[in-house]
Amino acid sequence: MDGSKNPIRRDEVRYNIIKMAHVKEKFDMTVIGSRGRS
Repeated sequence: MDGSKNPIRRDEVRYNIIKMAHVKEKFDMTVIGSRGRS
């Protein structure tokens, strides 16, 4: 176990969670937008 790698790993996970949340938000907005146009 290399303790020095933990902070990088944690930041990577946090970054991925934020990125996925942003993609989902954009996707939801696109779905709502297309639903309102039709």
